[in-house]
Amino acid sequence: MSLASVLLLVACGAAAVGGLLHARRVAASAADLAALAGAVAHRDGADGCAAAGRVVAANGAALRDCAVLGDDVLVTATVPGPEWAGPDVELHATARAGPAP
Repeated sequence: MSLASVLLLVACGAAAVGGLLHARRVAASAADLAALAGAVAHRDGADGCAAAGRVVAANGAALRDCAVLGDDVLVTATVPGPEWAGPDVELHATARAGPAP
């Protein structure tokens, strides 16, 4: 195998990993922001999961699950994986927010 082939293989692998990491970070950011928005809305007497759903959608993700646990809001956001990974690949992230203990 020539050096050029090895470098091309390494570059393709790095691009694949980079695409997965980017999608994972989008899901994590959406979940974090949504949990915070949901906790604030819940504290103010509004529907925390509705607020979380709006924030998740605004950040390019889908709301997979939301639960109000006491004063905390637990959110799971989902984003599709890179196209090369196939149509069934989804990346998930979960975040919890609420008042300080």
